[in-house]
Amino acid sequence: ELVLDSWIGLFAPAKTPPVVIERLRCAIGKALMEPDVRRRLEANGWRILSMSLEETRAFVKREAQKWPAFLHQAGIRPE
Repeated sequence: ELVLDSWIGLFAPAKTPPVVIERLRCAIGKALMEPDVRRRLEANGWRILSMSLEETRAFVKREAQKWPAFLHQAGIRPE
């Protein structure tokens, strides 16, 4: 079964200090909880998730592993 989801994440350079990452994560999380922002996003079918740094790393790793295997299994090759 193929389930396609799209997602959006905010990434920073690898050497960004953890305190800066956490400050950004909190500010974005706060903005996404604003009733007007949340209402507009949800009205367009968005599902708002908040992940810790470790959860985000694990999610991105799973996504990066999923697609090459799927494409290979389906016989899809780049042209």
